Order: sequence, then C-alpha cells, then structure tokens
Amino acid sequence: MTRLFPPESAVVGKIHEQLAHLEMIHRGFPGPLGYVQVLTREQISLLVETAFWASLRLNEGRTTRVRVAAVALENTSDAVSFATPVAYDEVQIAKLAPAVPSGGCLAVSGVGNDLIIWGYCRTRPRAIVDPVMVEVSEPGTVRVNVGPFEPFAVLNGRTNPIIEGTCTNLAVYMQRVLQKVLPSDDFTETQAVWRESVALADLARQIAGDGHGGLILIVPGETGSWFESVNPFPYRFAIPDTTIRDLIRKNLADGVARGQMLQRLADTPMLDDLKNLIMGILATNWGGMDRGVRAAASLATVDGAIVVTRDLEVLGFG
Repeated sequence: MTRLFPPESAVVGKIHEQLAHLEMIHRGFPGPLGYVQVLTREQISLLVETAFWASLRLNEGRTTRVRVAAVALENTSDAVSFATPVAYDEVQIAKLAPAVPSGGCLAVSGVGNDLIIWGYCRTRPRAIVDPVMVEVSEPGTVRVNVGPFEPFAVLNGRTNPIIEGTCTNLAVYMQRVLQKVLPSDDFTETQAVWRESVALADLARQIAGDGHGGLILIVPGETGSWFESVNPFPYRFAIPDTTIRDLIRKNLADGVARGQMLQRLADTPMLDDLKNLIMGILATNWGGMDRGVRAAASLATVDGAIVVTRDLEVLGFG
C-alpha cells in the first residue's frame, strides 16, 4: 500500500535531521541523562503513518485520542511495561488509547525497522532524552513533537507544514499582542504577568488536545463596546472566574514565603536529619495553575467560545 508519509518524503527527512541534531547536542551534555533514541527514516515513517490511520479508527464509538512516544524504559520514571510487548499497529493503538492516563503516553521502541508498544507512561517523558512524540487528537491529523518543538510538524497527508514552534513561542506572542507589560521594578509581578501569558498558551493547547474544537475570545475587560458583538451571550458568569490568575499569584506568594521560611530554618539550631526532612517538605512544589486551566478548557466543549479578558478573568462561554 502506498504510504502518505514514506521514508523518502521531505517531512520524514526533516524529522530525522532534527533528531540527529538533538542527539549530537545531547552528547555534549554532562551527567547521566540517558540517551536519545534516534529513529531511522523507516521507523519515523511507520510511527507517523500508523498513528495517522489509528486516528481514523473508533473504539466502542470513541474517537482515538492518544500520545505516542518513542522512549526507552530506562529513560522513564513512572512507566508500566507489558510482560509481552504488542505490535505497533492501528488496531492496538485504538484499543489501548483509553487506558493511557491523562497526560501520559503509549511507549514504543524500535526493533530493527519495526516498532513495538512496550507499555505506557503515566506522564510525558523528558524531551531532552526522548524527543519524539506523536499526538493524535482528531481524525486525520497528527502532530509530531521533536525535542523542544511542540509541534514540530502538523501532518494530515496534504499540506504537512513544518512549524518548529517551542513551548514558549505562543506565550511570547500572547504577551506581545495583548501588550502585557513586564514590570522592571517588581520581580514577582513580572513573573505573574509572564505566567498569565503562559496560562493562555496552555489553555489553547488543552483545548486543542481535547479534540472538541472551540475558541478563546480575548476581550479588553469585563465591560465595554465589545459586548455588542457577542450578544446574546448565553452563559455569562454572574461573577468573573479569576481562578487561574489567583492561583498564579498565590503560588508565587507561597514560593516567596517558603523561601523565607527555609532561610529561617537553615539558621535554626536543630538536628541536621530533622532539619533536612522539614526543608525537603517545605521545598516541595505544592501545585500550579494546571487545575484552573483544565477547568477553563472544559468550557470549550460547549459550542461557541470561552470569553476571557486580557487579565485572565473568565467571563463565560458559549
């Protein structure tokens, strides 16, 4: 059967070249970071082609939505491996996709010119070590992430554009077009404004990853002439939801407070074992803005747009 993404195609060649470049960079890193699994052109072709056809399959009426990562078991920290690996084919991908935890991925490795599914990861592996990931979120389209580029390419068998967008490109763009000024005299507020831009980018990615479609309409403020353009506004909130913005500032404030407490603890006379235990607990990251972004993204499953101000007040949806 003729492939949509054969080994000799330009897009497979671009992915292979980028992998080889990342592997060369990785060799220059000191420390035990594992190794980069450089797939052959044939394996890349198989990885993408099979994911594409799996995206067109249904399993018990559900559209296939899953991430697939080329990752070695020794480079994972939370993987579940199968006693017997299974074939990397569209039937197995569609069957296993619902079992993969949210935020996780199917794990594959190369065997000769073939690929096998050896298990799944509960979370995404580190890009610096295992830089190839295919995301299936809608029928007939796959996104290929290579290292820090997410996505590197969007493939649908027609245009197949190479994008090479890093995880911060969209956040930088949002910060610029929304004219969100980074204060030079307030480090904490600078961090807060930047994280708001990151949150808007994450919100867009969550919506795209959910595969239901949806828009984010960013408006100047809670009131204004813009309202006439969305009238009627069927699901406007009585009080704007500021959860994401509040979580960002709370986490920053908590970080400052923990830092001050750690410094005071370091100066306190007590047994080193007890001090280290307490410092370890205090240094733990107690969470971020993810739950606020996740809750807002779910609103996009209803027809229409999520309406958000430039200062991250969610005004409603639909």
